[in-house]
Amino acid sequence: MILEEDKIQFRPLLPEEIAQGSKVSNFLATLFAAGRKFLFLNASSSICRKYDEKCKQLRDQESRGKKQIITDFTRAAVKDLHSRIQVAIQKIDLISMNTENLRDKELQPQLDELIESFTMMWTTMHQCHRFQHSIIKSLSSSCKLETPLDSEP
Repeated sequence: MILEEDKIQFRPLLPEEIAQGSKVSNFLATLFAAGRKFLFLNASSSICRKYDEKCKQLRDQESRGKKQIITDFTRAAVKDLHSRIQVAIQKIDLISMNTENLRDKELQPQLDELIESFTMMWTTMHQCHRFQHSIIKSLSSSCKLETPLDSEP
């Protein structure tokens, strides 16, 4: 027979613990948005390919002595693509910085808290198992049963 004081009492979640769940959800939404921004990298790689093609085209036009207006038009396209690449690099730097800030300021504290909670949970489970072991051991000794429970967990 288990006495009421021997039962393990589990408390309901506190409001701040419930709010913690929505905090994790907000973090994941922000991380997802950063992932969508990462797709921007693929678009900027196509800009780099176009830039390389236009540079090659400009070199060919200059070496062959093409008309000045055609060469100027290609040169303007190269400058435009170069500007787009510079903007893309700045955006990538900003995305990287924001992702690092998310990791350092939001994810790391949540992971630390999660590890602490797991540690507390496993400590509690260990205590419960030790308590169960002592009950079984005392019952087996009072009933003179042979059990392999002589060692402490």
